[in-house]
Amino acid sequence: MFGTTLSRNVASLQCSAVMPCSNIGLFDIYLKFSNGTEADQYLCGNAESPEGFQCTGEPCVGGTATGEC
Repeated sequence: MFGTTLSRNVASLQCSAVMPCSNIGLFDIYLKFSNGTEADQYLCGNAESPEGFQCTGEPCVGGTATGEC
């Protein structure tokens, strides 16, 4: 996937604390702002062993549908 975005967040994943997500993979994603700067945030909650990306922070729980506060 490639394209432009208004958010630094490429993905926001919130998995169950009781049954965490494991081995989730995101590959070949290239999102940039209109100025060419790369979107580089992958927000994860209860995600174990992600593949193809590294979690950079926690998602906003109870925020908006986009996972941003």
